[in-house]
Order: sequence, then structure tokens, then C-alpha cells
Amino acid sequence: MKSRYSKLVFDLDGTLYRGRSSIPSAVETINHLKNRADLLFLSNNGNQSATALAQRLRTLGFNVSNDEVISSVTITVEYVSSLQQDASIFVLNSGDLPRALQAAGHRLVAAEEAQFVVVGVDMELTYDKLAQGLFALRNGARFIATNTDAVYPREEGVYPAAGAIVGAFRGMGFEPEQYCGKPDRWAVEKALSLRGMRIGLDCLMVGDHLETDIVGAQNIGVDSVLVLTGVSTREEMIRKGIHPTYVIRDLSELEPILFSDSGSPGG
Repeated sequence: MKSRYSKLVFDLDGTLYRGRSSIPSAVETINHLKNRADLLFLSNNGNQSATALAQRLRTLGFNVSNDEVISSVTITVEYVSSLQQDASIFVLNSGDLPRALQAAGHRLVAAEEAQFVVVGVDMELTYDKLAQGLFALRNGARFIATNTDAVYPREEGVYPAAGAIVGAFRGMGFEPEQYCGKPDRWAVEKALSLRGMRIGLDCLMVGDHLETDIVGAQNIGVDSVLVLTGVSTREEMIRKGIHPTYVIRDLSELEPILFSDSGSPGG
């Protein structure tokens, strides 16, 4: 049976895995869908490259290729490179992003030399780093953020994400000119275009976070599925007034939505 949705965009954290473990039914569902639809795995992870995330998925048993995965690292590099080649950048990030920016031809510099301040998750964040970033922004540097996520799920619970650090600069009066992750419309459109996908009614976004995955789908005008294995809950959906097309307990309930009329919108 042919699916009504031929393009499926999956979140990772809280949807396919949590910490070092896959979420029950996720591996089986994804591997069963592998040859039945075009898949994109779109993560707001601004610390791990798409290649690293693809390897992480394969280690957990998911049948995915490198070109099916895009992270905020990918989109951030794309955005900076679209503005300037050989940019001078002050980075607050403790993962793959600094290396990815260098690989694209950009230079990592001290705050006083920076043309751009790029902020993600910095697990070694200090007051001095915040002060340096503030100095660069007050000196005219452009402000770019990997994403708006306030928290992200791990096996032990939720942890501060990029939005928490970006919030410190917002509190000091500086708003990023661009967020390079969901739900930003440009970021989602860029991710789909890099995967060779056109936005249309045959596209479905699946994720655990109302304010990134579901709003991201709404921002590009496509249907969405909230999966209740990660951050967001039914109660939060009602409280915040953010309504996905479908709500499911886990990915074992996804295929009826794809291949029959039994899926229940907002159920």
C-alpha cells in the first residue's frame, strides 16, 4: 500500500533515542519504512555533525545513510557561508561545530577580532565566555544561534540546551539574526532542500517537541506527528495551544497514519 506521505522528516532526541538507548519500537519502525518513503533525519543538535549523528543511529541499529541526516551544525555552516567566505568567528560550542566551520574555510578567533558570534551548547560555559561574547556583539559582530531549544532529553532527565545560553545574550539585549534549527522556517526549508526534498502535502514531520518539531511543520505548511516519548505532553499541547495533526504514544503507532485512514488527528 502506498503512503499518503512520501517524505518523512524525523526528529532524533526524544523521538528515536534518548541518551545512549533507542526508544522502543523506533528501530523497527524506521527500518521498515526505509524503502517505503524518502526519509530525512533532522536534528537541532548543534554539537554533533550529521556524520556523527548518522553513525550514532547506525550503532543503535537504525538503517540510515550519512546523506539522510542533517543537524543544526550543517545548517549553521550553510548560513554563515552564505553570508561570507573566510569569516572570523567567536564560537560558544563544545562539540563539532567549531571544526565544521573551520572545514568550510572560516576562522575561529578571539572575541575582539570576531565578525560573527555563533552560539550553541557550550558545556564549559563560563562567565568570562559570556563577557567575551558580549564584547564582540557590542563591537558589531553578527549573532547567530544553532537553535532555540531550551532543554534536551537524556536518560537521566532534561538538560540545558542552546536556547538557555542564547537566552543569556537575549537578556543582555541581543537577538540572533538567524536560528539554524527547527522551528525556523528558513532552517527547515534549507534542510529539506539539502536532502533534495520539495515541501508539499506529501511531507510529514515527526517529533517529540511541540515548539520545535510541530511549530516547525506548521511554519512550512505540512502535517505533523507529536510522539509522546520525549519532551512534550498532551497537557502541554492543550496549555500552549499548539496542535499537531496527529498524536501517538510511540513510533509503533505511526504506520496506521501512513498507510490507512485509521490515524486520528490530534488524538
